[in-house]
Amino acid sequence: MMASTSTMSCYYPSDYYYLMERQREKLCPNTLRQDYVHIFIIETLESQLLLPSQGSKKNFTTSIDAGSKESDTVCENNCNKKEADVSKHNEDEETVLFMIGNKEVKSFIKRLLTFSCLVKKTPGIGFNSQKAMLLFCDRITCPSLELIWLITCSKYKIFGFNSYIMEVALSSKFQSFVNQLMIFCFSSCLFEDNKKRKGTKMLQDFLPEILIGAFCNPEINDRLKLLKKISHEILTKITYRLISKNPIMCSFMTRQLLLAVIQGVPLANSIKRKYFSLQLELILSRHSDLTHKDILRQQEKFAGPVEIENSAMCDTISLFISEPPQEVLELLEKHLRNPEVNWESLLLVITLWAKNESNASSSTLFSLLKETIRGLMTTGLNEKKEADILAAFILARHCCLISPQNFARYEKWYVTVFGNETTSLATTPETFTFLATVLTSWIPNEPVCFLQVHATYWPHIPTGMRNIWSDYVNLSKVRISEYNEVEEAMEYEPNPNNPIQYHIEMILKSFDSLKKIPEGISEMLMFRKKYYHEQFLPALLRKPHGIALSDGRLRLIEALNTAGKLPSNLYKVYKENLK
Repeated sequence: MMASTSTMSCYYPSDYYYLMERQREKLCPNTLRQDYVHIFIIETLESQLLLPSQGSKKNFTTSIDAGSKESDTVCENNCNKKEADVSKHNEDEETVLFMIGNKEVKSFIKRLLTFSCLVKKTPGIGFNSQKAMLLFCDRITCPSLELIWLITCSKYKIFGFNSYIMEVALSSKFQSFVNQLMIFCFSSCLFEDNKKRKGTKMLQDFLPEILIGAFCNPEINDRLKLLKKISHEILTKITYRLISKNPIMCSFMTRQLLLAVIQGVPLANSIKRKYFSLQLELILSRHSDLTHKDILRQQEKFAGPVEIENSAMCDTISLFISEPPQEVLELLEKHLRNPEVNWESLLLVITLWAKNESNASSSTLFSLLKETIRGLMTTGLNEKKEADILAAFILARHCCLISPQNFARYEKWYVTVFGNETTSLATTPETFTFLATVLTSWIPNEPVCFLQVHATYWPHIPTGMRNIWSDYVNLSKVRISEYNEVEEAMEYEPNPNNPIQYHIEMILKSFDSLKKIPEGISEMLMFRKKYYHEQFLPALLRKPHGIALSDGRLRLIEALNTAGKLPSNLYKVYKENLK
């Protein structure tokens, strides 16, 4: 008996004891005191949750009628004491309650929190969260996001966050909730010293619930199907704002905080992977106004340093590609087959993917890409699909530009794919003719560094097809000469992606190391004399605007002139340009 009294007094003041005894003698005189304790607690807690006008007992585990007026009065008087006990140690709760202007609403919330706290401390009592949620939705027309968090995600968890979403999904309250959530997620006030901790905690509590609603949903009824649809819509809205170039939509600091919360969400990796994959697909599916001609023309730009305006996209993609390479590649292959592929996003994904990969796994990454490129090229040539050939060339060139050490330089890749009779993918007259036709149509938009490779490194040519390739090379040389004229007139610096510039750099390194004319010069004079006189020497002798020729280049030029390997007319023009 003493044990029962002690248990009861842990949660109730002494006046509750006398009330309980009076009710037991009046209503259940044959019930032992220790057996009546739980019945009395249920009655008392119910009176604290529901106002007298709404006191219904059918959802509780007792059939005892409501307590006397005296009982209600005592409960009301002691409720305030317990509310203070619940909230005095929690600054977040005090802040949320302070924001509630309506006294009746504030009183209701306090009673609800107190009821929840006491129920959790009392063993053997079940809590009807569904009834509490319906009462909450009925009483509060447009709850603040902070209040929703306090009720659904804080230590109370009176009812579930996703349960609340399903309940208000078809009402006007839902749009208000979504608007509040978007404003909150991207608000600069999250970084105010007095709000940052609570704001981060709210994000950390809300996001897992949304992800569970989207990716752990059995969809066994219409309510759950609606929850999944809503959860995906919320995640989509967040992603679109994360990748926005407009700083008003999402500031740098907000983005970093959100991405950190997303990365640290306490859910299984399988759920994260589903989420990352879906958001990455969303980014790749965005509409782009760039045509394939624009992509060909700007290929070197897409492989260059990331522009500041794309930093939002880069930060977001870097998080979403943190999953196994095979899964990312499957997603890329899917979008490569799309005639309206967003090349800008796709190439950016590959660039960031390559940079994020460790040195150990880079070879695996580019091996997968090589297989994909070869598959696209084979299908495109055999089935005469220009889109697949275009995709193969764009991918190959991009990989050559961003990581030649792991993939290959473009000229080496090109020779590997087309230069050998046994390995060439265009060995029949039909496939070779189609390849030449496609490349010829690209000439007006091709960067000159790639045209230079095609004109210099001839592929394996099937019997009877030499004239077709010669026509293509002649047209390419016209385009190259036009570019060279512009380059000289505008005094551009040499393009490091040009294979001739790369060849010159290799010869210079060999010359500096050996301290004599490299064997490569003699080989060009013997086997590639036309290339040596028409392409190599003019590029070697050209002086970039505003930049002095290196000492190594100057010494090589003088050595070639002394050895009679430099025509006198070219040497004379070179000396005049140096003045």
